[in-house]
Amino acid sequence: MSRSTKLAFLLRHDSTYPFTQEGWRTIEDLCENHSYTLQEITCIVDTDTKGRLEFNSDRTCIRAVYGHSVDVFPDLIEARPSSLLYHGTSVDKVEKIMEEGLKKMSRNYVHLSTSMMEALEVGSRHGKPIVLEIDVLKMVDDGIRFWKARNNTLWLTEYVNPSYISTLKDIEL
Repeated sequence: MSRSTKLAFLLRHDSTYPFTQEGWRTIEDLCENHSYTLQEITCIVDTDTKGRLEFNSDRTCIRAVYGHSVDVFPDLIEARPSSLLYHGTSVDKVEKIMEEGLKKMSRNYVHLSTSMMEALEVGSRHGKPIVLEIDVLKMVDDGIRFWKARNNTLWLTEYVNPSYISTLKDIEL
């Protein structure tokens, strides 16, 4: 496991750590208990092209912006998406998704992307990828809430009913 992957795990899924309600973890803990240095953590944050991690204002704490399975509530921005969004998954999961919808599973939210290619990359992590198109405008009209992650390419919601989902075919990596 790479150091950046381990850091992401520690900030998103470590159920043994007493996170603040907003999801902050101290730099001191990461240095003392997990052998990180502030310089290494800063390098990981600075080179993360997806903007998944952020420091607090005095750089004494860090958190993941999204993707948590622990009960934390980063200060997400509730907003209204203005176009279609996408969800990447594997072909073998489509039938179940089309029956039951997109569920947050072990995470706190369902993740939707503004980029079809990013969704395809996510789907490829789980097998033969497929991209689902989500009619978020209809969802918003129906009163469903969305939050925008700070990285501006990821949207979060609690559940996507199958009636809002369609599959996209003929998309290649």
